[in-house]
Amino acid sequence: MAKNVIVTDEFDNQIGLTYPKRARGLIKNGRAEYVSDDRIRLLKGAHAPSVNNETEDFKMSNVINFNAGEFKFDETCQSTDGNPVNAGSRMFISDFKGENVQVFEIGDWHWTWSQIKCNKQLEPNTDYVFRFAVQGGVNNTGDGQSHFIIMHDKDWDNRLEYPLERSRFKPTLSKKCEGGFLRVYEIPFNSESGNVRFIFNAHHFVETIMPAYELEAYAELEDQTYGQLWQEIQERNNNWGNFHGNGGCTLDLSGAVINDPDILNRIMDLAEKGSVIDLSGAVFDSNA
Repeated sequence: MAKNVIVTDEFDNQIGLTYPKRARGLIKNGRAEYVSDDRIRLLKGAHAPSVNNETEDFKMSNVINFNAGEFKFDETCQSTDGNPVNAGSRMFISDFKGENVQVFEIGDWHWTWSQIKCNKQLEPNTDYVFRFAVQGGVNNTGDGQSHFIIMHDKDWDNRLEYPLERSRFKPTLSKKCEGGFLRVYEIPFNSESGNVRFIFNAHHFVETIMPAYELEAYAELEDQTYGQLWQEIQERNNNWGNFHGNGGCTLDLSGAVINDPDILNRIMDLAEKGSVIDLSGAVFDSNA
């Protein structure tokens, strides 16, 4: 959603840009009128928004930061195949800055569909930005799913849906972090009626959803795209194939997700034969 509607004051002086939905809201509320398809004029007496002098941006958005305490598992999430639903928990962890933060970890390494939700009553017809960070949300087979959804008035058919897995919806920034692949998202939306529901779901991997800092806080972390991470995963998979069944090798499995008992047994067998195996940061499925 781009801010591509020009906003002028009553004297036709340009004062910034806004989203098309916000422009329609201003028109509907009698605060502005259309000059053309991509230009609106604030009416006399209408409150003029503040303008960022550096970007000439129309500042009418409020930032809503993810708060794990406001979310709960979605009881409407139902299984159609008899599999369990809603794996995960709300917890406190220490993040990359050493700060203790409350997060929501959802999903597992099997096929459990997990979904959390939060309902908010916002100022109607107002532009907002929902900001959050996601850590993890990756597996070795590239077939996990994770979506962020914004829904107005419980209208599922007209929901706004953002696929997060494999960075199909591009994050605002993407970093390598000791705790796992880290992305920050800032997603703009209009509140419309003001009755808004936020939803996160995950399937076939574990991901941690947490509040996000201002972007400059991540400056010292190394940039990493999903494509770069996937290349590393493929190289680890290739190394496993090259060394399969051989003792005395060196194998880098740092950060790997190991959810197959047979693979775990092979790793142990290689270690017994004298192989040097780096498992730092690796994740083991509890059922393996």
